[in-house]
Amino acid sequence: MEFINGHRNITGIVHGHTSGGFVYRLPSASAPTDFPAEDLALIEHLGTEYTRTTGRPVRPSSTHPTNHRYGTLISWGYWDQGVIGWVPEYSPGPEAWMPDADGDGRISELEQYRFNQETLGGAYFSEWTPYEHPQLGAVEIGGWHAKFWGQNPPSEFLEEECRQQIPWILYLLEQSPMLELAPPAIRPLGEDRWEVTVTVRNTGLLPTSITDRGTVGRRLPDGRVVQQVVRPPWVRLQHPGLEVVEGSERVVLDHLAGSNPYLKATTERERTVRWVVRGAAGERAVRVTAGSEKAGTARSDWVVVR
Repeated sequence: MEFINGHRNITGIVHGHTSGGFVYRLPSASAPTDFPAEDLALIEHLGTEYTRTTGRPVRPSSTHPTNHRYGTLISWGYWDQGVIGWVPEYSPGPEAWMPDADGDGRISELEQYRFNQETLGGAYFSEWTPYEHPQLGAVEIGGWHAKFWGQNPPSEFLEEECRQQIPWILYLLEQSPMLELAPPAIRPLGEDRWEVTVTVRNTGLLPTSITDRGTVGRRLPDGRVVQQVVRPPWVRLQHPGLEVVEGSERVVLDHLAGSNPYLKATTERERTVRWVVRGAAGERAVRVTAGSEKAGTARSDWVVVR
């Protein structure tokens, strides 16, 4: 949590677990009926790619109004950070790395034992051995090395398990918001003044708020929303040799929508910002920088003002 709090550019969480062979999605530590429908539709959409690339199911982490987990990383990430989290349960079990030897549709304990002995040199099963326990007396110690036979794949098959997960994780990354900045447009107004305009656009699937939850904050009497879960993007004008006479050097924008059709809190994918500048001493030029916690930073080239 401290790391996530300290890295506001995080756009999602993949919290790997073992085992089961599926991925948990939100909602997690809350009643399903309390979860915003628009964000849930987006999450379900992103989950379809997991099933397509891995062949494994997506399951909600919470399905009951009261009998659910309390305090999970992905729940905190959503409600406090506005980001979507997932818990892939790696390793569905021996069926992922060994054949059904007798073709009966199930892999028996005996088939697992034979495969381990004949293919893996018996590395993951210890034969039962008598042992005199100081409290329990005569016992036997042995059996499967569960950490690498079920909970995780045997080390020989671990790379393949990871390979199946990577395309979906990269897919999630590719859906992130990304700012794009058009070159500043300069228009002379006369009397040593110029108009500077620039358009900022979000080219990602996700909005700069990541979710509708990310736009939630404290609403002021004038309708503005402040202290949002995800801070909104901004634009800054650098202007050596020029004085800003209309507009602020740093302008905070509303969140920019993404290309997904599910979220409703933001609807515009681009914003145009305008300044009026007046000549001062020295060489005159402008450069615009746009920034966002989640969508990165975009900078224009320097444009000479004449």
